Amino acid sequence: MRAALIQMKASMKREENHDRAEDFLREAAGQGAEVACLQEIFATWFFPQILDPLAQELAEPLDGPTVSRMRAVAKALGLWVIEDAAEALGSRLHDAVVALGFVCA
Repeated sequence: MRAALIQMKASMKREENHDRAEDFLREAAGQGAEVACLQEIFATWFFPQILDPLAQELAEPLDGPTVSRMRAVAKALGLWVIEDAAEALGSRLHDAVVALGFVCA
């Protein structure tokens, strides 16, 4: 099995980070990777390091835009994607690791 580890510079714009991650995932799949691991909280700057209520609003539910987009990318590329996310559950944050496979709907 060939695996890819992806570490990238995150910007302050979520959509820009999604695009960058997708480009790296496409490159990994093109080089024969079957599984790719994205860095911790890749879709935003690393906001959990600051106890600021406004920064904490960057967390998403697991069916939010980041996991949904990476699920679609995994499916399109026939790739397993391991993603770390700050999951928003009410007023609490949880560190979640999600395995998104090409069999995902």
